[in-house]
Amino acid sequence: MQNMAAAGSRKYKKYEMNYLINLANMQEEIRNYTYQFLPSTDFIMNERGKTRLINGEQMPDRTIKHVLCDEVLNPDIAKIPYF
Repeated sequence: MQNMAAAGSRKYKKYEMNYLINLANMQEEIRNYTYQFLPSTDFIMNERGKTRLINGEQMPDRTIKHVLCDEVLNPDIAKIPYF
């Protein structure tokens, strides 16, 4: 389990080092309607005596979803009055 966490940490650090380049590439793909979500990663986690299957998205997909929520969905939802 620790090796897997270390491998994930290395991938994350590498993604962060190239963050602006990645953002520019993703922006271009979205504008051209060519962006495709990457396959998710599955792994088993043992925590507090329970075994769980975890399905995780890759960093570019998480970034895209956060931007869409923050910049597109939330402003539209904020316009709707609620009581």
